Amino acid sequence: MPEKPIIRLIDVEKVYRTEDEVILIFNGLSLDIYPNDFLVITGSTGSGKTTLMNIIAGLDRPSSGMVLVNGVDITKLSEDKLSRLRAKLMGISLQSQSLLPNLTVYENVELPLIARGVPPRKRAEMVEQVLDVIGLLGKGYRRIERLSFGERQCVSIARALVTDPPILVLDEPTQHLDPMTTEFIISLLRGLHMRKGKTLIVTTRTRKLADVATKVLQLRKRSFRYPASEDRAASPRLSE
Repeated sequence: MPEKPIIRLIDVEKVYRTEDEVILIFNGLSLDIYPNDFLVITGSTGSGKTTLMNIIAGLDRPSSGMVLVNGVDITKLSEDKLSRLRAKLMGISLQSQSLLPNLTVYENVELPLIARGVPPRKRAEMVEQVLDVIGLLGKGYRRIERLSFGERQCVSIARALVTDPPILVLDEPTQHLDPMTTEFIISLLRGLHMRKGKTLIVTTRTRKLADVATKVLQLRKRSFRYPASEDRAASPRLSE
């Protein structure tokens, strides 16, 4: 029996509306992501990479269309149910990072485990393990506000990994990293895919990261703006 996609986007449209105009980002976008895929999404600034990642992760809802995660249409879930599904299935690292600057590295990485009710002793073991893997074990006591941007990026990745989720959604994980750390992160992601069978969805502008992926989706900047008063039926249809 053929394997089913773990994530499906079906005829997704995303529209941003302001008082004066309507900005059409995606229209008719469909995408299948299978278990153990290593999908890299590339494209220039403004092509919709981060918007697409937010829709896949359920952090933003499409204007229309379906987004199925493990067979569940997350566009129809309440925020509470969506949060529980996301916590169970996904580790997420976004460009905005959403790290709490007044907390330490350890405390930031620990947060997803607290949300899942993991006991303190087990939490300590899991946090220390992932900090060791990511090369931050000696910096667990530092506050986020005292780290470089690259170090914060690594903390965000560590927090995505700490619950050992089946799906990793990583937005520009190597951005602002030095060449050596970039090579390390690429090697880490490749190992998570090949040895642990993770499904990876990653945006990047780094060719080396795209080279180790099993699939590459290139987005082109096709967003279309038109006056808010204009009839939308007259606008062109965009698709990937």
